[in-house]
Amino acid sequence: MTTKLQLGISGIRGIWGDSLTAENAEQLVRLCIQVTRAKTVVLGSDTRASRDELKEAVIVGLRKSGCSIIDCGIIPTPTLALMVRKESADVGIMMTASHNPAQYNGLKFFSAQGLFLAPHIMQEIFDLFEYKKFDYPEDKTEESMLTVLDSASRTHVFNVLDHIDTDIIKKADMRIVVDAGNGAGFPIDQVLFNELGIDVTYIHESMDGLFERNPEPLPEFLDTLGSTVCEHNAAIGFAQDPDADRLAIVDEKGVAIGEEYTLALAMRYYLQKNPEAHGKLVVANLSTSKLFDDVAEEFGCKILRTKIGEINVASAIVEENAVFGGEGSGGVIWPEIGYVRDSIAGMALILEYLASSGKTISELVDELPRYVIVKDKVEVGSRDDIDALLQKVRDTFSDSPIDITDGVKVNFNTGWLHVRPSNTEPIVRIFAEALTIEEAERWISQIIDC
Repeated sequence: MTTKLQLGISGIRGIWGDSLTAENAEQLVRLCIQVTRAKTVVLGSDTRASRDELKEAVIVGLRKSGCSIIDCGIIPTPTLALMVRKESADVGIMMTASHNPAQYNGLKFFSAQGLFLAPHIMQEIFDLFEYKKFDYPEDKTEESMLTVLDSASRTHVFNVLDHIDTDIIKKADMRIVVDAGNGAGFPIDQVLFNELGIDVTYIHESMDGLFERNPEPLPEFLDTLGSTVCEHNAAIGFAQDPDADRLAIVDEKGVAIGEEYTLALAMRYYLQKNPEAHGKLVVANLSTSKLFDDVAEEFGCKILRTKIGEINVASAIVEENAVFGGEGSGGVIWPEIGYVRDSIAGMALILEYLASSGKTISELVDELPRYVIVKDKVEVGSRDDIDALLQKVRDTFSDSPIDITDGVKVNFNTGWLHVRPSNTEPIVRIFAEALTIEEAERWISQIIDC
């Protein structure tokens, strides 16, 4: 049975050879160039076993469109986004399925700004694709050129290090462990930590496309990282997903602290070291932890919450000139570096935090509040079912502040409840965050157990 190709504002994902094929990958690339009128395109890829076949299809589509192609090889998504700007390209194409299983692959499209393509542009591409309007211009293969660029990782690392106190990190003489998740982070991690003089132990560093752990760096999948941190008496453990935009942390005791703390710690240190950023705007999506608000309020920052989707957070950062932002899934967006989630920038910033504070990572975590997030979902059959469920949330919690920017979010003194339809599946996602698991589950049960 053929699975369905997933088309969303962050790009395209599918099982290679099933829903995602060389044929439709080439079609989508040609449509992207048709819609954006791009002349120069930067390419990057994660480590999936299907990467060479997918790249061949993508390059065929770009050559037929007459594009100049800059191939950066295996690099993280944030590196690709940065190189689009550095090379003054029109579009970037990252070949990745992010944290999806190994049999998946996909395409992420970036604008000249290093942002995901705007939702309305993505929708135009999808509409042409779904209605099979392949009215391409004539084949321009003879006009196309391909250049291989092997300096992208160093460019990204030195861009980050220009904003970091490298001396204080070197003097701290830290030992760390990095779980590269068999992904695109491993080569650039080596550059970063060599420059910082860090004693690092790598696990899951092979790049054969066979993920030795679940590619999503959630706490339940980081046992090996935790035990390795303890074995080597390391100060911290870092874990990345296959395209190295997300970052998870294990403390010096081998305990996964939860991906929500990645953004909170990175932003807290950024605001501590940059007094000029106090009182300025920071941005996160509606389902990011209340930790984000607590850190922002500590430094008098204004808070903007956006719809779910990295492009919504990044666009708001750019449009509102925000100083920092991200997503609670371990996504640090540091606009001085770039406008996408960036594990490289996140690791450097948190290492400086450790070195400058003289504290352990668990001590830094203990300085922040503790919340519990519970996630659930409800299958729905129609738009009417979705509307009825969202109305039920509004009616049940009518005495509390409600935000309808994306689904329905209810804000309580001790947490929040967020109910929103999925963009890709016939389900409604329900997230609740509270001081205790019992409280979060009680809010959810008032919606789905009645």
